[in-house]
Amino acid sequence: MLFRRLWGMLLLGLMHLVLLWFGDIVAFYALLALLCLYPVRRVAPKKLAIIGGVFILLPIAHYAAMKWIPAFRFPYEWLFKTGAGMDEKMGIDFSAPPVEQTQTWWQIWKINVSGFFFRYGGLYFESRFFKVLGMFYIGYALGRNYYYRRVLNDKDLLKKIAGVGLLVALPLNVLLAYLMKNNRAYENLETAGLYQTIVYALAVAPLALGYVALLALGWQQKLFHNTLRVLQPVGKMAFSNYMLQSLSCLLIFTGIGLGYAQQLGHFYQLIFGVLFFGLQVLFSHGWLYFFRFGPVEWVWRCMTYKRRVPMLRKKSTAP
Repeated sequence: MLFRRLWGMLLLGLMHLVLLWFGDIVAFYALLALLCLYPVRRVAPKKLAIIGGVFILLPIAHYAAMKWIPAFRFPYEWLFKTGAGMDEKMGIDFSAPPVEQTQTWWQIWKINVSGFFFRYGGLYFESRFFKVLGMFYIGYALGRNYYYRRVLNDKDLLKKIAGVGLLVALPLNVLLAYLMKNNRAYENLETAGLYQTIVYALAVAPLALGYVALLALGWQQKLFHNTLRVLQPVGKMAFSNYMLQSLSCLLIFTGIGLGYAQQLGHFYQLIFGVLFFGLQVLFSHGWLYFFRFGPVEWVWRCMTYKRRVPMLRKKSTAP
């Protein structure tokens, strides 16, 4: 059943990648889970957490290897070269304005197919394999034997995690933002790019854990608890909302729709993002009043159980 679930996730992710947006991450998650998460399912949680920590630090060694050993550059160089070759064969002209490049679905699909190679070349270059797998292993370690419940009920531990995340990792993330202003150094495998990789490895995961600890502490306070409950339906149909964002942005920003790609500055893009997410909160509440799952989650569940799962919510169980 687990394999069917992961294969279904991979298929839906690839459909999202090809049909809507080549920046998809779901297919990558499914692929990593199939290849690297399932085999360690019986490893002791403590050992798995340590392995996860090592994987989070491995991008430092990987970046150094790409910098000094040419063989480590081959995967992303081949993927980028293949993507560029496909662009040329399919007549994709990135010198044209984005709206002109995306006036038909066929143009978008062509961009997504060649974009697949650029996407996975970028994932390799950024050492995303190690970063994601490290978080997978830590998350799986916390999930085994429901250990996370003990963590969430330990307020002192949560305060320590939040403190480290905010007092130590937050300044490091400010430094990371400063280093990323000169991202050319990172892309060109310069020494400054190695410094950026080191700071990233030390800053990002601890800050994420700090945020989670703050949310866990907030969940235990009545006011914040009630506020967070408003977001529950969005999480229950996260896959559907993820794809809905891609589809909606295609229709709003590209040539097949309104073509606003170059008409909104960063400030208005931020306002748009907040408002759109607010609409998704309302949509999710309304959808789950009548249905048990989001539409994509329902398809995924049917694939997992190899049968048609009831979709409609009975009136007696409606929230």
